[in-house]
Amino acid sequence: MRDEIDLVHDSAEARERLTAAFAASAQRVRAFPSAEALLLRLAADAVRCVVVTAELGGIGARGLIEAVRERRLRACVVVLARSGDVASAVQWLRAGATDVVDASAPPHRLRAA
Repeated sequence: MRDEIDLVHDSAEARERLTAAFAASAQRVRAFPSAEALLLRLAADAVRCVVVTAELGGIGARGLIEAVRERRLRACVVVLARSGDVASAVQWLRAGATDVVDASAPPHRLRAA
């Protein structure tokens, strides 16, 4: 069975690059331009891994994490954040993120998260 990932990034270029990186390791990826677009398609009974950029517009990554928690969805949320900001990483984890990964990390590090 292939891993399934929901990718949320407001940059089309980043979505394409990250989708290719995940697909290269036989992971199925659904890409979304916003948290709102993902939430419209996220089934309550599905088990998902959501990868989201920290700088997302709209309700943003924090709003997505809150919506996942409020709806009691079975999803882990990995936040792609800027490197070197430990305090920010801790805040994401306290907000409910499963992991925080450096947004400029190589694809193998992203797949490992």
